[in-house]
Amino acid sequence: MTVKELKSKSDKLKETIHLLKQIKDLGIPETEPAYLEIKNYMSEWVKSEDRNIKEYINSLPEDIKELNLNNLCLYYIPELSRFKKLIHLYCNNNNLSSLPELPQK
Repeated sequence: MTVKELKSKSDKLKETIHLLKQIKDLGIPETEPAYLEIKNYMSEWVKSEDRNIKEYINSLPEDIKELNLNNLCLYYIPELSRFKKLIHLYCNNNNLSSLPELPQK
């Protein structure tokens, strides 16, 4: 099963800036309602890391052995107890003050 990669807040911001620049390059002014709607949508997407981490964790198969959550500006990690085969959890460069209970072997 292929697992989609969770994007960091900085990656989301870069992607948003790139997309908005492309739209402006097409000649669509920043005052156009469609441009403003896309800008607002993208802004919400950039700010949505907490909701995305839950969705991402829930989308993973239960038999994963490795979970990479490095560099995602996370303040917490949702429960991981369902991942009974989890061996490696990578969560460097986040804003974590604690970890969830990890699966027991």
